[in-house]
Amino acid sequence: MTIDEKAVELGKMIAVSDVFQAMRQAEMSLRRDAEGFKMVEDFQMLQKSMEQMQRSGQQLTEDNMREFREAEEKAMQNSNVKGFFDANMQFFKLLEHVNAKVQEGISGRPAEACGST
Repeated sequence: MTIDEKAVELGKMIAVSDVFQAMRQAEMSLRRDAEGFKMVEDFQMLQKSMEQMQRSGQQLTEDNMREFREAEEKAMQNSNVKGFFDANMQFFKLLEHVNAKVQEGISGRPAEACGST
């Protein structure tokens, strides 16, 4: 089996995993929640704006940081937003675990702090 074939097989296994399915379900729930979806969009725009400020060499002010924290706290009060965030975190942990296992295969050394799936 080629590397590409193994990668496709791995992708298919991830696609049917409970973690990926939970993330997709959380995404669908969020998309049906207009208010929650708008909060996420607004938060992402704010985040991008702050990243752009930093890239251009501007120092973030305390007001910028407060605005960011308040937007995040408000968004996380919405159960669909929180569910989406939590499901995404679990999915990214899965991807980190998979990447650690790939590195283990390359190096021949067990991956450090790599929890099981």
